[in-house]
Amino acid sequence: AALIPSSLTLALQAFPLQHRGLAIGVWGAIAAIAGASGPPLGAALIEVGSWRSVFVVLAALSVLVFVVGRVVLVETPTSAESGRLDIWSGPMASIAVGLVIAVLLQGQDWGWTGARVIGALVLAAALLTLVISRSRRHPTPFVDLGLLRQPRFASASATTALFNAATSGFWLGAPLFLQTIWGWGVLASGFGVVASPLTHLTFAVPMGRLADRGHHKALMVGGSLTTGAALAGMAILVTDTSSYWTTILPFTIMFGFGSGMAWPVFTSGALLDVPQEKYGQANGMNLTMRQFGAALGVAVIVAVIGNSGSATVDDFRTAWAVLAVVLAFCALVLATIYPLSLIH
Repeated sequence: AALIPSSLTLALQAFPLQHRGLAIGVWGAIAAIAGASGPPLGAALIEVGSWRSVFVVLAALSVLVFVVGRVVLVETPTSAESGRLDIWSGPMASIAVGLVIAVLLQGQDWGWTGARVIGALVLAAALLTLVISRSRRHPTPFVDLGLLRQPRFASASATTALFNAATSGFWLGAPLFLQTIWGWGVLASGFGVVASPLTHLTFAVPMGRLADRGHHKALMVGGSLTTGAALAGMAILVTDTSSYWTTILPFTIMFGFGSGMAWPVFTSGALLDVPQEKYGQANGMNLTMRQFGAALGVAVIVAVIGNSGSATVDDFRTAWAVLAVVLAFCALVLATIYPLSLIH
């Protein structure tokens, strides 16, 4: 919550305004390197050691990043806004989102009409209502409601959640399928999906350049449709006996191309009309929607697949079909609501 919005804000301030799409493309490409290396490296650590070794390495890397960051990073200018931050709305919003995710994960066990589900949803709605109420009155609100009145920011941020739900669902579901249905090992499963982030890495920067020329809407709609088509293809063609080379691999590459096309552009498209002095908060709000979408995607996979030990190929195909529908809806919203950008 602190690292990701701050890192992108630092990246944006290192580039001129007309190249913010390129800045986000570079930032996203570096994130894709982490995405490409994380699954196989994590799997390798588990193979040679244990799951605890993953956290040991992450702790060591965190210390290294802290030391290097203190030396090379330049602090952003202090905002001219006065007043204390709304320290209560953040925890309330987090609890509300957590309650919604808990319902999605546990709803089947609790009973969708049971007291715990209804109580959790009512409490979540009450907390979100309180956050909005405080944001209307607070001098430095947790949510700048004025930003939500900008069509580009509102539509791109909302669809960011949908797009990232599908992305995180794919990243969880594809390796899990390889392990559960095809019986692959942890290491092989990690390498089995590495083509997707590598493809994303290849296309993220040039797509960022295209966004700077005013093609935000086309890239977001096209990327959503491409990733949705990849998931739909997996839902239709992947079976317990199909070939990795003709089903999983082509669609992971296709998914990586679509995510490289759209993923960095969702942020630059959301920030297109945002004044520079509000980049920090706008970026934080946009990335909050991104992280909420990620949690939602994981919840969808868990809710549809259930216990991975007893999951069937039809469970995975259903999950991929659901995520494909989510991406189709994402593309429809963007095509309908997001304004066209001017070509620079």
